[in-house]
Amino acid sequence: MTKYGRMSALADPALHQYYGQNLDYLKGKNVSAAFVNQLAPLPINPIYKTTLQKYLDVAVDNIVKGTQDINTALRLAEEETNKDIASQQK
Repeated sequence: MTKYGRMSALADPALHQYYGQNLDYLKGKNVSAAFVNQLAPLPINPIYKTTLQKYLDVAVDNIVKGTQDINTALRLAEEETNKDIASQQK
């Protein structure tokens, strides 16, 4: 798998030397540079993201359709999100 250019989930440095071995376009390239730095940790998914996204989708639709200006749409989305979060916390 590593020989065909797929990074392994295994942290074994011995696998890095085989990376891209069977791919012609990687021959003569410094593929070891891909393994020098550590990857950044994945961001934590906020617990209220789905609540916010629901109201932001409605706001964007209203903005695109021209039924509300951007400030009004975002203000209403914020108010609805805050109401929803407050009801979830009770």
